[in-house]
Amino acid sequence: MTSTTTPATVLMIIGHVMGIALFLNHLRRDLAMARKIFATALLLLTPLVFLLLTNTDRGAAPAFQGLALGGMAASAWASTFVRARVGSGALIVVVACLIALEWPSWQIAWPLFFVGNLVLATGVTGELRSRPD
Repeated sequence: MTSTTTPATVLMIIGHVMGIALFLNHLRRDLAMARKIFATALLLLTPLVFLLLTNTDRGAAPAFQGLALGGMAASAWASTFVRARVGSGALIVVVACLIALEWPSWQIAWPLFFVGNLVLATGVTGELRSRPD
């Protein structure tokens, strides 16, 4: 990462890595091929799009951020959590981050980011509460 990397970017990467750890701990073992392909596409295409949408003076930070975000979304999609809540929440977060990256002043990015994280978090906590210890 370069000196232009902000503390917020570093915190976002750390948060996504923590999400990856949670979702890999609850990884679905019998994932259908189409879902495997979609998860792999999220993992690989998100950092690529991040790199394509950013200017080159930011160094490798967008690639790391995109990889962490794509990994979080892919592992959420492949987890045992309810995909309609957790998977869709993760996808909304990816879309919000891409919108914020391309149009930083666009007012829809932050509400989408909030809603995506809210859907994701309530899906995880609701599911974990209902599971036996």
